Parts: sequence; structure tokens; C-alpha cells
Amino acid sequence: MCYDDFDFDDYDDMDDDFSEDLIDEAMKATQINTKTKVIITALEDLIRKSKISGLKEFKGKVDLDIDMNTVRGRQCRY
Repeated sequence: MCYDDFDFDDYDDMDDDFSEDLIDEAMKATQINTKTKVIITALEDLIRKSKISGLKEFKGKVDLDIDMNTVRGRQCRY
């Protein structure tokens, strides 16, 4: 989902809900120049991390019988 067309700046009352200092710090840390883009980037990152966290629950529980030489297209030398 892409929110590039959504303009948070159109919603003046939202400014009260966000810490200006936090947004300014995020903009400086990421070199992102607009509030809209920094908020979208932060939300996308939060969602990505949440999905990764969910996948980590499967660590050690899924048995994959994969021959990496075959996957990489390598020929067995022996």
C-alpha cells in the first residue's frame, strides 16, 4: 500500500497529536525532508519489523531439506 498521495499537512489538528521534537529528530536522523514522508517511512518500518518478528517465531520449527549447491546452480565436484 502506498500513501505518497496522502498529505498529512492538510490535517492541522494532527499536529497536536504528534511530538514536533520527535518528528524533527526523525527527519534529521533519516535525512527525510517532509513530515508526511517521515511518518509514512516510520509506519512502514514498524509494519516490516512486526512481520519479521512474527517470522522469528518459526525459527527452528521448520525443517527445510534444501541443497544449497543445487539452489545456487553449483556442480558437485566429488
